[in-house]
Amino acid sequence: AHFSPSAAPASPTTDTHALLLLRTLEQAAASLAAATRRTEGGGPPLLLPPPSGTGTDLEAPRLGDDMRTAFPLFAWLFRDLAAVRALAGTEAAPAIVRPVRLSQVPDAIHSYGEALEAMRHAVQLCTIISHQTGRMRNAYALRASLIEHLVSRVLPL
Repeated sequence: AHFSPSAAPASPTTDTHALLLLRTLEQAAASLAAATRRTEGGGPPLLLPPPSGTGTDLEAPRLGDDMRTAFPLFAWLFRDLAAVRALAGTEAAPAIVRPVRLSQVPDAIHSYGEALEAMRHAVQLCTIISHQTGRMRNAYALRASLIEHLVSRVLPL
């Protein structure tokens, strides 16, 4: 069963189909002209014309509604950007991780004042690490090793 174009019956195009096609082409031309006017300002073209009632002179007819009724099989191609933006929600602020300068704790001390200063730095660093537990890996082990270093190596027994 070989398909031959001459064997297929010709489907007549009615006046209604031709008028719908002509109206769709005119709407596409109007939308293209509106997009061209919007890009004359130097920015990228908008995907959809601005909503009606905004007071701009660049308003163009919405293609989506007419396209859905004229060609119902292509309705799934139309995206309503307002509905998509409504589902997106607000942007989450990125987490700020403060640096932990472990070098503030000295390797050796020679007086009680230096010992007090080393312990204060260790407390500040442990506080910073504990506040960032959700954003730092191995925060508990880092605090434990800092305290172990302070007690066993820095402070003389």
